[in-house]
Amino acid sequence: MTRTTLRIALLTALAATLAFGGCSPVEPSLHPSLDDTEWVLEQWGQPGNLRLALPDRDATLGFSGNSHATGNAGCNGWGGSCTIAQEGTISFTDIIHTEMYCTDPGVMEQEQFFLDALAAAENYEVVDGKLRITGGGKMLVLSRA
Repeated sequence: MTRTTLRIALLTALAATLAFGGCSPVEPSLHPSLDDTEWVLEQWGQPGNLRLALPDRDATLGFSGNSHATGNAGCNGWGGSCTIAQEGTISFTDIIHTEMYCTDPGVMEQEQFFLDALAAAENYEVVDGKLRITGGGKMLVLSRA
């Protein structure tokens, strides 16, 4: 084999490997299991018009299996049932919470939105390590605790 023929053969083999072999990136799932994970609210509001979560008033969301969720809404503890499907659907039902009133500015507004957004939840995805829950024109963006 001449040097030119050898180069052509190597380039052809390399091109075939790149075209058919492991050069395409593996897409991580946008809908990973949420079982036994805990999250902290970072942003909330309507998609495209999100507000930063209040500092020092962590609203949290923890999953126990794919059927139970608990946390703190910023002032009050809460819990409820949840249904999660790997296709990206999520719903929370039977949400209960304590009923204390917190006087810090904005806490009760954020808490009510958080609980309402959970009750309206329809879809979830994890993008760049952030859990996004949407439904009813509401969005919650949470980071891992």
